[in-house]
Amino acid sequence: MPASPTRPTPAPLLKPGETVVLFDGECKLCNGWVRFIMRHDRQRRLKLAAVQSPEGQALLAWAGLPLDQFDTLAVIRDQQYWVRSDAVFEIIAQLPGACVDCCCCAASHGAFGIGLTIASRAIAIGSLGSTTAACCPTRTTSNAF
Repeated sequence: MPASPTRPTPAPLLKPGETVVLFDGECKLCNGWVRFIMRHDRQRRLKLAAVQSPEGQALLAWAGLPLDQFDTLAVIRDQQYWVRSDAVFEIIAQLPGACVDCCCCAASHGAFGIGLTIASRAIAIGSLGSTTAACCPTRTTSNAF
């Protein structure tokens, strides 16, 4: 797994060992990732928080990440956090059937190849950019948030 920055204290709002994915709730690509996570995280290993929420803001502040200009995914667990492609690899590693080799293989192809794959999926869903239709919890998915 990729190395991650470590903070001196555990992340607020999380139980020990709990993992949260921070995402931009106004970004179509991020909302696509959230839908992907909800579809594939059958064991509910990952919690989700929009960076615009009070919880998301508290976790960003704990990690020392920007509070007002957030343009990537972040994953937080205990005293560690991952951003950008490291966060994506950490998400994949938490999903069923994931293997560390897959992450290493993806890393060997570079972020450019992964970005093209992600972007092509997003373009198929709709145009890239911001949206006012944020991913919101439903009755069946509310425990993920």
